[in-house]
Amino acid sequence: MEDDYDGYYDDVLSADEGRFSEGMDKNLIKKVIVIIGVVLLIVALCVGMMYVL
Repeated sequence: MEDDYDGYYDDVLSADEGRFSEGMDKNLIKKVIVIIGVVLLIVALCVGMMYVL
């Protein structure tokens, strides 16, 4: 321990002390799946347009 440290911050707990993990956010997962689906649709449309032209 340092000589000039008075121990003031030893009793300060973090904001999430004692809380359990809340798991994954289902809305975020749904949004990511929708975004991936839209990207795949756009890629499929682009590939389809290349075959037509």
